[in-house]
Amino acid sequence: MNWIMQHISYQVQWQSDFLLFLQSLRNDFLSWFFYIVTNSGEEVFCFAVCSVIFWCVSKRAGYIIGFSLISADLVNMAVKQVFQVPRPIGHNGIECVRTPVEVFPQGYSFPSGHATAAGSLWSSVILALRKRWLVVLGVLMMILIPLSRLYFAAHTPIDVTAGLVLGILTALVINRISEASEKAKKYLAAVIVFVFAAVGIFVNHPGYWKAIGILAGLTSGYFMEKESIKLDMPKKVCGYISRTFLGLAGASILCPLLGVLLPDSAVSGAFRYCCLGLWITAGAPALFSKLKI
Repeated sequence: MNWIMQHISYQVQWQSDFLLFLQSLRNDFLSWFFYIVTNSGEEVFCFAVCSVIFWCVSKRAGYIIGFSLISADLVNMAVKQVFQVPRPIGHNGIECVRTPVEVFPQGYSFPSGHATAAGSLWSSVILALRKRWLVVLGVLMMILIPLSRLYFAAHTPIDVTAGLVLGILTALVINRISEASEKAKKYLAAVIVFVFAAVGIFVNHPGYWKAIGILAGLTSGYFMEKESIKLDMPKKVCGYISRTFLGLAGASILCPLLGVLLPDSAVSGAFRYCCLGLWITAGAPALFSKLKI
């Protein structure tokens, strides 16, 4: 294990040299640009994308994208726990600066969570929706998001490469599973959630059980919606706008509200994010159906 860590960490000279080169290129414009880019790899943006797709474009596509995104995140956290590679910040003169203030990322470095999210999200979007302009946009984002992590020295080149490959592979596997029969998909989804939950016993990461919760909620809500709500996609622009506004507003209120009401623990965190998943795939669609939007 030590040999592997030495060959994937900042201790490899060429990785440090590359990060120092990018550090020498920093200026206000690039810092702001990559600050916006790197935030598009955050969970809030990624969940917003798959939610809007679920509500306004395709329920099947939105669910597959969300399932892939969360699965990749769970695998990423487990791999981080196994290797426990420290971040390059503070070593060999490497500094991390994010506009407008300095923010030092927490946790382990390998593999990059942002690169994993980029690979999973955009690969899933491309596979599910199959639009030429989305292929161009997706490839661009899968280049820019990992590059932004290197620009801010939050990760090494090997970190972001491994994260990107992990995200893409997860998207391919989940897309393949989605081609199974409807009955088989229910069992496969349940098995995947159970396996991740079992692995969670050995993963010491604060976000792991939250991810398990939202995956369980997303999956339960998806099959509930298919059987009882059966929401149609909107046909007018006002429908797209209304669903996006109400859906995201509900999510932005629900999660913080439960965070205030519930105690700070792994169980309450899992329950809170389970409710968020249920809101995305069942609660919001039920509201849209009731309001006829």
